[in-house]
Amino acid sequence: MSFNQLIYLSLYSKTLIKMKKTIVILFVLFLCVSFVSYNSLKNVFLNDSQTNEKVTVTKIDLSKKFKINGYVNMIKLTKNSLSYKVTNKGHRNYDFYINANYFTINNTPVGEVKIDGKTIQHKNKNGGFFTSNGKSPSFYFKKRPNRVLYSSQTHTPIIRNGVPNYRIFNQKWARYKLPRLIIGENKNKDIIVLHTIDNSRCSVNDFYKIAKSQGLINALMFDGGASIEVGVNYKNVDYKYQIVSDINRKLGNVPTPSVFIVGDFN
Repeated sequence: MSFNQLIYLSLYSKTLIKMKKTIVILFVLFLCVSFVSYNSLKNVFLNDSQTNEKVTVTKIDLSKKFKINGYVNMIKLTKNSLSYKVTNKGHRNYDFYINANYFTINNTPVGEVKIDGKTIQHKNKNGGFFTSNGKSPSFYFKKRPNRVLYSSQTHTPIIRNGVPNYRIFNQKWARYKLPRLIIGENKNKDIIVLHTIDNSRCSVNDFYKIAKSQGLINALMFDGGASIEVGVNYKNVDYKYQIVSDINRKLGNVPTPSVFIVGDFN
């Protein structure tokens, strides 16, 4: 083989390698876009109302009553229909899940986390607690009973025994319009989850008014923003919403929520 042929072969090989790399990169990007698009479409399709005797998912138009451009989805879980826990792993293996505690940049939960009676993170003063002994949950404010198997604490209780927490509504951070997430209960002890969807954003006061309109008498606001991730599956109800997909979390270096409230239907 001549010198010129060797040079040609070398250049040809380098060109092939570059082409292969380009094809691989394009293919990976295609998969990413397809995955994100699929998740987005799936969320849109599942936002329509779904119901059975134990769970109802309803889409609420905020423009009609609250003059807010956007939507909130409400999950209503009938009293005593699930056994509730708190976990820091495998949340998608349960029939129901919702991200809970706020957390620091290094994924340390802000507020108490108890799992199977073991203290994972110590409680802070005040705030509100979602607790369970493995069955129906209880909501506590400022303090809770000493013996609980599961507990998740937030520093933003919104409604206590029907009374709004006015103290936080006018604080600077609470006035920001952001994606929001609430878990609470109505007077019948049904568990209610409310969360904004897509680009919908609310202040804390806005979200209190929405929660009140849906009959919540006790309510805790957990981590919203890019952390919102909820799901429920029972019979003909199959609902999942995740504001930032797993792959986008990795690409954008967005932390994954560290604690979830979960449940299985009885």
